[in-house]
Formats: sequence, structure tokens, C-alpha cells
Amino acid sequence: MRPTALPRRPADDALPRRRPGRVRAAVRPDRSRGALTGRFAVLLPPLAALLAGCGTGSRLPAEAFATRQTLASPAAGATGVTGATGAAGSANPASDTGVTATEVRIGLVTSLTSPVGSEVFSGPRYGAQAFFQAFFQALNDRGGLHGRTVRLVTCDDGGSGVGNQDCVHRLIDREHVFAFVSGSVLDYAGAPYVSGKAAPDVGGQPIGTEYDRWPHLYGIYGSGAPRDGRPVGWNGTLYQGTEVFRFFKQRLGATSAAVVAHNQADSTRYAGQLKAGLEAEGCRVLLRTVDFALPNFQAVAAAVHADGSQLLFDAMDSRGNAALCRAPDEAGVTVAAKGTNVQNSSTRRSTTSGPRRPATTRTGPPCCPPGSWRAGRARSG
Repeated sequence: MRPTALPRRPADDALPRRRPGRVRAAVRPDRSRGALTGRFAVLLPPLAALLAGCGTGSRLPAEAFATRQTLASPAAGATGVTGATGAAGSANPASDTGVTATEVRIGLVTSLTSPVGSEVFSGPRYGAQAFFQAFFQALNDRGGLHGRTVRLVTCDDGGSGVGNQDCVHRLIDREHVFAFVSGSVLDYAGAPYVSGKAAPDVGGQPIGTEYDRWPHLYGIYGSGAPRDGRPVGWNGTLYQGTEVFRFFKQRLGATSAAVVAHNQADSTRYAGQLKAGLEAEGCRVLLRTVDFALPNFQAVAAAVHADGSQLLFDAMDSRGNAALCRAPDEAGVTVAAKGTNVQNSSTRRSTTSGPRRPATTRTGPPCCPPGSWRAGRARSG
């Protein structure tokens, strides 16, 4: 449930007029185990537009594309394979790898059996499969895209870098997919190979920096970084704005906040970014970490109460976010606003009747104060 918009304050109540600052976002040079993506529905219309544009023009600039490699280059005067999937001796009238005269193949890689549990990365996979089953099945029944049916090819990388590389090689080299969609993986070690093959990766949900580094990879957040395959960001540094934290300070008058993370590399890195942004806007920050396997959120609730924190942010997945919301609620601790990342936007829970709140079903962080916010540009990675 979205909170009711707060009234604007008069101009003389606002902070001095200045542009929101920018703080450095920590860049992780290597990949670590752990995951911060939550389950939420995947939006795939951009893929449909990408497929529909195959052979009929594109809205992306020409420099966004590179010539795709084919599996074979027939000798002069010989009849060979055109594209990557045509049969020997017969020309394939299609325009690209993974597109035959009758079919378009799409790849999807997920860490379904990762060490952190199947539920952490499975949401995008199931969302994509449901989308393909519904939308593209109906499309295929009407003749497909320019007469070609669309087929989804999936691969579980097991949550490891080696497994991820195996998946992308299988889907590119053996299945010859045209593009990847809705990737949700623990370690995207195959990103350089996907980019090197100029295979579009659309709608991926990153916990690392691959979508800020490699061309042809288009994450759900977009990226303003150069994405030229060199060190990520600008001279190895990514930046984040502080406008989200400025909003809370201006609207709610908040001057203190608590940030909670798991004791896991990706989570603590993102928590550090939140802390730096809050401090850049003049907020006092209480930083707390909990064990990933056995978190003690009751201790966090007590610390938030003792500190008097006005805002509560998390750098965790949907399961951790839900538990963090329950603990202060059960302890009677309130804050002015609860902030989370967009990956937790589909967290759902039915609350029970109690002395402080009637029975209701909430969309968003459960058991949190009425002012629950998700920042569209915030991400847990």
C-alpha cells in the first residue's frame, strides 16, 4: 500500500537551495557469495520490442550494436550456413544468431539452486516463464513474430561462477540464443563472454557491477556508466546521488537513520553506500549488521529504539526485509519512514489483528510503519 503523499512544505521551511550531492558508491573488484535480490514480477515488454524490431529497424542508436559472429563462414561460391542456426546446404533467411526462418530462441540463466536458497533468485525465472507462457504463447498461436515462434531456453548455474560460465556457453554456443532475459544470478562470471558475443541481455537484476561495465547488458535499473568493458564506472568508481535522502530530510525533517545489513559482502557494501549518502545529507547513521543464517532482528529493534533513529533502511533481500519489519513492530518501536530497495517491492504478508493495527493485507514491506518507501534507483548491489 503506497503511503499518502505528504503535503509540501513552504519554501522557507526547505533546506537551502542546492543540488543533491554525489557520493562514491563502493565498487567490488571480485564477486562474493550471497544474494540480495528479492522475488518480484519481471517486466518483459522491452524484450518484445527488441524482438519485434529484429529486421525491421531499432530505436537504439547504431553504436549500441556490433556485428554478431556466425558459426561458419562458407567458402566463396559454396552454399553454407547463413546466421548461426540454419541447416547446412540451405540458406537461413533470418537476420541474426538465434533467429531461424521459423523460431527465435531466448535464453534465461538463474541461480535456482544457489547456496543461499532457491527462493532468493527464482522469482525472475518464474515471472519470465509465466510471461512467455501467457503472452508469447498467445503470440505464437497467432503466427509468432514475423512468422517465427519464440522459445525460452533456461539454465540453472547453481549459484557459482563456473556454473554461470557453463550456462552462457551452452546457451550461446549450443542453443544459439538470440538474447538473454531476466537474469538473476549470484555470480555473473559469464558477462564478458555474453558481451563479447554481442548477445543482448535485457532486464537482468544485478547484485554486482556487470551491468555497469559491459556493453550489450541492459539491467532493470539502467546505467549512466560508460559500460565499455574497462574498469567499472569512471576511472574505476561508481557514483550515486543523494536526492533520496534529501527527500526524507526535507519532507520529514529526519536527521537520524539506521541502516541494517547482513554480514555478507554485497549487503555490507550496499549498506556502506546508504550510510555515505545519508551522512552526505547531514544525517547521523546507526549501522547494524546481522548474521545471514541466524539474524537477531530483535537486537536491531532495541538498538533503533535506544538510538532514536527516525528512518530505517535495509540492504537485504525480501526475506531479511520482512523479518526486519516484524521485529520493531512486535517490540513497539516506530520510525518515521522505512526505506527499502526496489527489489523488495513485491514483498507481501497478511498481518494479524493486534492492539496497534487492525487486520489487513499490505503490499510492500510487511509490519512496517505506514510510511514505507521504495526508491526506484536504489538497489541492493
